[in-house]
Amino acid sequence: MAIYNQKLIKALVFCNIVAFLLSIALTGTQFNFFWMGLISPNIDQLIDMKWIVKLESFHPLSLISSLFLHIGIVHLIVNLILIIYLGLINISPGRFLVVYIASGVIGNLCAIFTDERGVLGASGAVMGVLGYEIIYGLKNNIDKSSIKELFNIVLLTIIPGLLLSCVSDGAYIGVD
Repeated sequence: MAIYNQKLIKALVFCNIVAFLLSIALTGTQFNFFWMGLISPNIDQLIDMKWIVKLESFHPLSLISSLFLHIGIVHLIVNLILIIYLGLINISPGRFLVVYIASGVIGNLCAIFTDERGVLGASGAVMGVLGYEIIYGLKNNIDKSSIKELFNIVLLTIIPGLLLSCVSDGAYIGVD
C-alpha cells in the first residue's frame, strides 16, 4: 500500500522530530519512567516558554507549537506511527493538512478547559484525521472493514486516556 501523502507525512514526521529535539536542547533532558516519558524535555520550562497550551499562561502560538511537541520519546514514537499510518488514507494533502491542524487546534482548545496541567502533542490532530476519515467513509459507503480498522485505532488511542490520568482526554475527545 503506497503512502498517499508521502511528502506531507515526511514533513510532519520531520517537524515532530525536530521540535522534540529542539525542546530537549532548549530545556534539557529529564529521565522519568512515567509511561509516555522515558526521555523528556523539561515540561515546566516549556510551560514558561509558552510552548504548551495552558489556560493560565495561554499564548496563541502554543496552539500550533504544541502540535509538534511531546511529553517524551514514547509519546513521540506513538504519534509518529499514527501519523505515518494516516499517510495511507486516501485524502488530498491540502485537506489532510487543514483537518490535521484544525483538529489539533480544536483539541488543544478543548483540553485547556478540561485539563489544568496543559496539553501538548499531535494526538488531537491525529484523532481529528481519524474521525474525519471515519465520517467520510460512512457517508460515501467506503469498505466497512477499512472503517472498522480506523474505529479500532481510535479506540486503542482513547483507552490509555481513560485509564491514565497523565493523558488529556480533552485533546482526544473534548472532555475530561
